Amino acid sequence: VRSLIEEDGADFLIGGDSSVVSLQLAPVVKELQVPWVCTHASTPFLTVPEDDHEQAVGNDYTFRNSCSLSQNHYGAAVTARDQTDAERWTMIGPNYAYGTQSYEYFKGFTQGMGLGYEFLDDSVTLPDLGTDDFTPQIRRVLENDPEGVLISLWGGDLITFLGQAQNTEFFDVVDAPLMMLGAATDVLNPMGDTMPDGLWAGTRYWALPNESSEANQTFVQKFLDQHDKIPSYN
Repeated sequence: VRSLIEEDGADFLIGGDSSVVSLQLAPVVKELQVPWVCTHASTPFLTVPEDDHEQAVGNDYTFRNSCSLSQNHYGAAVTARDQTDAERWTMIGPNYAYGTQSYEYFKGFTQGMGLGYEFLDDSVTLPDLGTDDFTPQIRRVLENDPEGVLISLWGGDLITFLGQAQNTEFFDVVDAPLMMLGAATDVLNPMGDTMPDGLWAGTRYWALPNESSEANQTFVQKFLDQHDKIPSYN
């Protein structure tokens, strides 16, 4: 970022994927006084004012155009409450801030709603990014017999996990598999007809239901014309 601004003369920055990286970038753009729009990283602390929380880095030069993790997981809590009967919950998610915060926020929101869920903390699994064998994590979840599983894996890891889970009794045992970021078209398209039925899934943007938005319809059609597929949230 310093190179882009100081050597290349960038007046405006857009992008940013990792929450961990984004928390390091915000103080830099503040120091250099160049506006940055984060398009992806979902940590809530990126846009929380610095004085409001010890982890917060929000400032006048840092913006986001995507929902934060807290919004995703409030939606997950409402879905769990209104659409499932699951009362015993655990999670499988990536071993970094997004995974750990996913569980903390989902748990916190459901407790705040007074739902009385039992959380099987000892069965929560956090495989490393790029894991190619989820068998140990799947086995650990099943051994604790949860009714609901929050799945905060994404991208290639989610594709690998779903394929391997279908070769076990995972989707027979778990009544409510709830994927927070699973409805990205870059996941759904590769899965094709092998995507398991009966999953709840969220995404930051879904092209098709937004029929009331003329701007969205125009965008989707232009994207289809150029790329022969609907746009993902990325």
